[in-house]
Parts: sequence; C-alpha cells; structure tokens
Amino acid sequence: MTLAEKLRSARDRVVRHAPVVGPWLEGHYRRRFATRTIDYNAYYGVYPDFATALAAAPMSLPKGFDHAETALIYAARTRYVLACDYPAMFWFRRLFEEGSRSLFDFGGSIGIKYYAFRAYLEYPADLRWTVCELPSIVAAGREWAAEHDEHHQLAFTQNRSDADGQDILFASGSIQYLDYPFRDLIAALARPPKHILVTVLPLHRERSFFTVQNMGTLFCAYHIQAQAEFVAQIKELGYTLRDQWDQPDRQCEIPFHPECRVDKYHGFLFSRAGAWDDQPICPQ
Repeated sequence: MTLAEKLRSARDRVVRHAPVVGPWLEGHYRRRFATRTIDYNAYYGVYPDFATALAAAPMSLPKGFDHAETALIYAARTRYVLACDYPAMFWFRRLFEEGSRSLFDFGGSIGIKYYAFRAYLEYPADLRWTVCELPSIVAAGREWAAEHDEHHQLAFTQNRSDADGQDILFASGSIQYLDYPFRDLIAALARPPKHILVTVLPLHRERSFFTVQNMGTLFCAYHIQAQAEFVAQIKELGYTLRDQWDQPDRQCEIPFHPECRVDKYHGFLFSRAGAWDDQPICPQ
C-alpha cells in the first residue's frame, strides 16, 4: 500500500467512526465544492441516475456544457496531445491504413483531437471528420474552423443519428456525460459504425453509479459504469473487443465514498465482424 493509499484509508476510518468529525468534514467539503475555487475535476456524492445527480449539483456554477461562455474551454488542447491520446493515434493510423475514411467524433468539443492529432498523423486526403456536439459548442466549433481548418476536412452536427454508416465512432472522455446509455446510440443506427474507439472512460470494478463533477467552470452529472457491464453491452451489439488499455494517469476519487474510487481510466477498440482481417489482440 502506498503512502497516499494509507493516508486515504486513515481519513476514511475517521469519517466512518467519528459521528461528529465525519459529518463536519463532509459539510465543509460540500461547501468548498460549491465554490468557484475548488480544485479542477472535483467530485461529490453518489447517485442512482443522471437526473438525481444533476439536481444535486450546486447553483453557484452553470450546469452542463451547453453554454456559450464555456464552449471554448478546451481550445488550448487543439495545439497538443495528452498521454492518453497515444493509443487512439496508434489505432487511427491503423484504421486509416485499413481503409477507414469517415470518423464520427462524439463529444469532440470544437474538434480538438482533429487539430491536435494532425501534427502526428497523415490524414487521408478523402477523410471526413464529423464532430457531434451540443448547439453552443457546434456554433463555436464552426467559427473556430473558419479560421483554423485550412484542410477543410472537419464538419459539425448536433444529431447523434449522423453516426449512421460511419467507419469509426470515436468517443474521448465523453461517454460519462451522457443522460442516456451509450449502447442506445449504437442500437438506434441502421448501419452501426464499423469500429468504436473509446478513450478516457472511467469504469468501476463492480458497480455503476453517478456523481457530480465540478470542472471549475461548470457542474455536470458524471456516470461511472461497471467495466464488465460496459464491455458486455457493446459486444451484445455485434462487436468484437479488438484491443483495450489502461490509462493510470487519471483517477476519480469521490470523498467520503472510498468504495466508489476509480483507480484508472480505460480505452477500448471494438470492431464489427467483417470490418477487419486480423485476430483480436485481447482475449475474448
């Protein structure tokens, strides 16, 4: 057990067994959580569904992402990649070589990965990269693209049904913010994507629940799903698990709920039968 783990364990024992100190500490944290000065990506509470979690979010910041004033919060990331991006870039290169030419970037902000990955990848000349986002972010993305997308391969949509017939559905750090099951998006399509590439996904070893996330500029409901449940749901839609990887540089700790801690995030590549020729890297 590391020192950090020992300290967390000691704190959790105090909270559990001190009937006065525990509630006082939680109330103090709750008040700090509701302020604008809380640390980036802080979490509070455990809730059974999206609506309950969102209703529990404080009123001191906007709720959700569909706000003009927060549409460009990730604009700086158009200029660099993160450690968690490298598995996705590896598989983009591979899928482009296999013939993929259309990419549906679900929750891709203003197209941050489209811009950032171009410095490391050679995009096919006929690539069509479509970002699906909320109305205010779509508007900001189109405005940004008018000035920055010199290759004119980026488009925007508000309709998740536009994923129909795409070669790749890419979801980087977006699935956890949905108010509906991700599997429903895929199941509703007449022609599901050939490949589903998911990164920066928080999954718990055993349970599914929602919490509230404070991003510093807004509050949002945040879904953490059981890992086996998530994988099974995608497989049931006719996909094979082609690859998976851990992302240990990201954790999710919900104070006063140690049983809900997520020690690492995850990435996956799922492919439909007939969409590729190789054997899966991951055991089935």
